Amino acid sequence: MRQIVSRYAGLASQDLHFSYGINGKPELSRGLEHRGVKFNLSHSADLALLAITHGLPVGVDIERINAQFAIDEIAKRFFSAIEVQILRALPNADRTEAFFSCWTRKEAYLKAVGEGLSVPLDSFAVAFAPGIHGALLQVKADPAEAGRWSMYNLEVKSGYRAALVVKGKDHHLQQREWNCSLLK
Repeated sequence: MRQIVSRYAGLASQDLHFSYGINGKPELSRGLEHRGVKFNLSHSADLALLAITHGLPVGVDIERINAQFAIDEIAKRFFSAIEVQILRALPNADRTEAFFSCWTRKEAYLKAVGEGLSVPLDSFAVAFAPGIHGALLQVKADPAEAGRWSMYNLEVKSGYRAALVVKGKDHHLQQREWNCSLLK
């Protein structure tokens, strides 16, 4: 992560210094914020995602799909009422992947706003059914909040789901696969 972020910041990797926001979100330390680089990292099993923007808050999440996961119980406990309703209406064959689409979208949003799990997962809703593009549908505390963010599906290795959330609209995304040997 240090080597990749350093390329975007225009600094040598050893010159990067990180700090953490109130809720633990990593960021460039004071004195480096003029570089305009915002980033977020997520990993699951053998994959990692690193999102980098120029000045825009960003969050990313990746999860390996686990068919043994207790999706009904977790959704009932943490998802908004509308998300639970959507999940329950899906055919059983689609529910596990839809659950992980919902989960990654919710996590990416929380990471983008920098609030972590201090924001209840049921206090906002995302679009997630099969074939549906990611979107922040509503935020109970601030109805205008949904219009401030864009949510994107990320194409990743089979058996995983991933999402990216970035402030604003009409972004130009570039997705790259990094090989560790390229960074040396």
